Amino acid sequence: MLSRILTKAIYDQKRSLIYWNLGTVLLVFLVMTMYPAVQEAGEGFNDLMDALPEEMKALFYGGSSDVGISTPAGWLNIEVYGLMLPFILIIYGIINAVNSIAGEESNGTLELLVTTPISRVQIAIEKFLAILLGMIVISSLYTLTVILFKNSFEMNSLQSSVIISAGFEVFTLAIGYTAISFAIGAITGNKGLTLGLSFLIAIVSYLWNGFHKFLPDVFESTNNLSLFKYYSSIDTSNTSIDITELLVVSGLSLIVVSISIAIFKNRDLTT
Repeated sequence: MLSRILTKAIYDQKRSLIYWNLGTVLLVFLVMTMYPAVQEAGEGFNDLMDALPEEMKALFYGGSSDVGISTPAGWLNIEVYGLMLPFILIIYGIINAVNSIAGEESNGTLELLVTTPISRVQIAIEKFLAILLGMIVISSLYTLTVILFKNSFEMNSLQSSVIISAGFEVFTLAIGYTAISFAIGAITGNKGLTLGLSFLIAIVSYLWNGFHKFLPDVFESTNNLSLFKYYSSIDTSNTSIDITELLVVSGLSLIVVSISIAIFKNRDLTT
């Protein structure tokens, strides 16, 4: 009985998970194929990026433009790890978090599920674990894609340990926003409200982190509230996983999810 809900949740998202993986891997691969031309252009691309204000780079490139764009790390940061991959995984997590409880409650199927001998706590935990497993699969596949093909596109200087560390950075960031979305859905049971609030929080959080360089006096003191503050994408000086960051974000996510499950356990379902 322990894995029945988990198995069903994974089965329900299997088709969409295949599409998400294919799309993500193809996007990453396409960006990698463009790098030899960027490297050949060399300083021309670097000069183009240097001409942009730091505030603009922080807002539109995730603040990941410290390394020259003609380097493997710089190119992948600007095109993939700075904005695209974080939001791909965040969007995947939010959509599935919304559908897990709030979606089923809105459709009327959750009411049938909670009448079974399976407890609400177990239902919620296994549904959340299914989302995390899907995110792990996506993160693993795009990380593996970069590692396998980096030598084919003149990215030999990029260490595999750095790529793995960057993959964990993306995954850790996405966990936080997925947990928030799951919590809103478990507490409210309203699919539309959960979807809207979840994306609003993620977008405002990203902009909040980007705008702090435009208006430091206004945003600097509260910038720590954004999870994007702690996201560093590909960092060539970091060849290991940031355990502290992983534990902090995972711990906060666990607290948020635990509180929401406790509320979900005792509240009346919407009909």
